[in-house]
Amino acid sequence: MDLLESLLQYPPALYARGVIELGWGWGTWLAATLVVAVGLGWWLRGLGRRRRDRVVIGLLRAGLVALVLLALARPVLVVPSPRAVQGQVVVLLDDSRSMGIADVDGAPRARLVTEQLAPGAGAVARALEARFDTRYVRYAVDAVPMDDATELRFDGPGSDLAVALERARTLVGAAPAAVVVVGDGGHDGTGRIDDAVLALRAAGVAVYTVGVGAERHALDLELAAVHLPRSVLVEDTVEALVTVRHRGLAGRSARLVVEDGGVLLAEQALTLPPGSETASASVRLEPDEPGPHRLVFRVEAVDGEVVAENNAMVMPLDVRADRLDVLHLEGEPRFEVKFARRAVAEDPVLRLVSLVRTAENKLYRLGVDAPEELAEGFPTTAPDLFRYHAVVLGSVEAAYLTDGQHRLLADFVSRRGGGLLLLGGRFALGEGGWARSPVADLLPVSLGTRDPDFAELVHVLPTIEGVDHPVVRAVDPAAWPRLPPLSVANPVRGVKPGATILLAGEGAGGRSSPVLTWQRYGRGTVGVLPVRNLWRWQMHAEVPAEDLTHERLWRELLRELARPAASPIRLRATPEEPVPGRAVTVEAAVVDAEFRPDAGAEPELVVVTPLGARRVIAMSPATDGEGLYRARFVPEGVGRHDLEVTVERPPLAEGATPRVELAALSVEVTANGREHHGAELARERLERLARATGGRYFPAAEVVARPAALAEAITMPDDGLETTERLPLHAVPALLLAILLLASAEWIWRRRSRLP
Repeated sequence: MDLLESLLQYPPALYARGVIELGWGWGTWLAATLVVAVGLGWWLRGLGRRRRDRVVIGLLRAGLVALVLLALARPVLVVPSPRAVQGQVVVLLDDSRSMGIADVDGAPRARLVTEQLAPGAGAVARALEARFDTRYVRYAVDAVPMDDATELRFDGPGSDLAVALERARTLVGAAPAAVVVVGDGGHDGTGRIDDAVLALRAAGVAVYTVGVGAERHALDLELAAVHLPRSVLVEDTVEALVTVRHRGLAGRSARLVVEDGGVLLAEQALTLPPGSETASASVRLEPDEPGPHRLVFRVEAVDGEVVAENNAMVMPLDVRADRLDVLHLEGEPRFEVKFARRAVAEDPVLRLVSLVRTAENKLYRLGVDAPEELAEGFPTTAPDLFRYHAVVLGSVEAAYLTDGQHRLLADFVSRRGGGLLLLGGRFALGEGGWARSPVADLLPVSLGTRDPDFAELVHVLPTIEGVDHPVVRAVDPAAWPRLPPLSVANPVRGVKPGATILLAGEGAGGRSSPVLTWQRYGRGTVGVLPVRNLWRWQMHAEVPAEDLTHERLWRELLRELARPAASPIRLRATPEEPVPGRAVTVEAAVVDAEFRPDAGAEPELVVVTPLGARRVIAMSPATDGEGLYRARFVPEGVGRHDLEVTVERPPLAEGATPRVELAALSVEVTANGREHHGAELARERLERLARATGGRYFPAAEVVARPAALAEAITMPDDGLETTERLPLHAVPALLLAILLLASAEWIWRRRSRLP
């Protein structure tokens, strides 16, 4: 097809659509007459004597004269085509730091842009400017129009391709005729590229993309992801899940280190598997100082890496000293109260409040903050119960609580997000009538029928499903076999779907029964521990005095129950890895005293910068959820930004001062963000972007080798009207070649026939 097009001078499709016309004029007629006269004499003069020679030479000369006449007639190909609309072409140039990566024949990606595609600075740019009204925009975390190549800095801490596409669509007042995206295809912004593509496609704007950079680095080690809670409690054990991506290093080892303010917290050797390009590790950390922490995760670089900036990641961690309040209700005095309280006495965040029935209508309170706390017994209103984070029900019958208190317990778990733990005992679980109570629907197990004579001594061991649970991990794995057996006082008929058995007991005859069963219910957590003498793990003669199994189990058990309970104000900041110049959105979910969405709150956001400056921003109600409020701020520098959201509440009593509830969060603003992570050329994204809008993808090498290719590929839209294009044919290579072939054929025939 390329050879045929070269001979015909124009694509064959144009000949199929058009018609050939002759451009006769008086000059052409005069020239044709002279040619015919000369040609006739020439034709008669040299025909030869033999009949065959006369016929062949006559035909060749007649064809030659006809072709010369056709060329003199100045033929044209008349082709109707849609009338093109002259519009603007917007060129988006990636101005982020990843363009400094030297993976384009050993040179930085930025050099190719400045030498070939910057305004007026390169052959590709000049080819575009020669055909179109070309506008330029440099983009990183924002998109800014530009006029000169010197405006490119390649220092942007992020790449927001969605913002750039939206800016290109609105830059010229109306939709541009086409958009050209030049860069590595990176996108770490909060906008959705798909939304920008839909808008461009609806406006009929095609996107042409030029991919700059290597699709795959031969040697690279990248810290791809770190999954870490944003906040934990003092003395919590934190598990960080780390993913490392590697290229060309299979079978080798890498060293992972975690630092906090320059202090080494953990280090671990990683083996990079040969069958995969990713390696994972679990790192356990124990930050003990309350307050915001700046954790740096890093894999040590290897010689020859193309990108070393992607070996580290900064993760903020807020270590809170918030108090967790736990209410423990017992229907009779027993050792479990004493030893549970002793187990958590030294915990800096747990406050265990014990409510023990010592006689009919007589309660004993331990651990209360004030004389009025629980003065009327177990709470009867949501504000009174929801002040706690977890509830433990011991040996107390279901009938001790009213129907309203049962429904309150269900709301406490499902709506408030509190934790509920049921222990074993002679008045507990099935023996206490809890199988027929509204609380039974919350439990992870189905309770057995009342059996006062049931008792079973079991040896407790972790299950396969529970071995990695925080409650089980709190106990030394070597301690389980030597712990004394416990008494299961209440039979369990079965475990519900979705529940997990963390601890199981082996009784007589090898029969296994659930000892600690766990499940999520609504927003909260529910556990069942049907033993009546957990204190034996503290006081049994076979347990050494220095053994802390009992203390660790109780502390982690209550922390896991209470930790998910939400505070009245829950904060979230996006993006999670902000950079200077990119807006951070702070979302606050506010609930009232009954933990229902509070649509009438007026929260304020206070931003404290690394230099100590304070900014107060009013938060606006969100339209996508009741009780949701949002505010935005733009960090101007790197470092930790402390966020506080306050809500003023009515006073508890007449004449008292209003209460102020507060929630805090910190975000770590970094200079690079994720700019160098996943920094290989995102060819698939660029190809998909071009394909979805009717454009085309170009590798950078192709436009450098043929600078006009990009400009030639861009087509202008039409306005529905037709125009006629007249293409000259008198110099078509096929016509000239035919004339040359006929003349050569006659000469060859005459030579073979020995004619003069």
